[in-house]
Amino acid sequence: MQCKTALIDSNFIPNIKELQLSGHMKIIFALLSSLGLFCTIAPAHAGDLEDAARAYNGLGFQLLAQCRQSLPKTNYFLSPAGLAFALSMAQNGAQGETLRQIMATLQVGNIPLAQLNQANKALLGHLSKLDPKIKLEIANALWIDQKITIKPDFISVNRRDYDADVANGNF
Repeated sequence: MQCKTALIDSNFIPNIKELQLSGHMKIIFALLSSLGLFCTIAPAHAGDLEDAARAYNGLGFQLLAQCRQSLPKTNYFLSPAGLAFALSMAQNGAQGETLRQIMATLQVGNIPLAQLNQANKALLGHLSKLDPKIKLEIANALWIDQKITIKPDFISVNRRDYDADVANGNF
């Protein structure tokens, strides 16, 4: 089995009927269904959690459609939640146009960053406890060039909400 990754074209909107007819719906349903299952938990901002889940599902469909277009007849393993967590962690240090582009890619609308972090924290907790027979460990981390000073607040929020290590590296 050959697996490849592809970049997202943020202007690409997938044709859901085409996905259903092609048989790929079963594959992505398994990957995306875990995002829909967590809507029964009740964090402080349940609406934000549901909005984030909906956005990440849309991101997953976009990514799959782009992969199918760019690399036809190739097998894919996609983690919309994994991509969303990585971008959300980076978003905590973004400003201006970069922040706007990350929010647009995540499709999270106007969910305030602190509330999105809390929704992601709830999602991470839920995904880790879906089945007591399965131990799922999600490892989040950010490595930043050693020439850059990492702000303590950036480290703090990513550790607290994503259980992520944040460290400098020699790139």
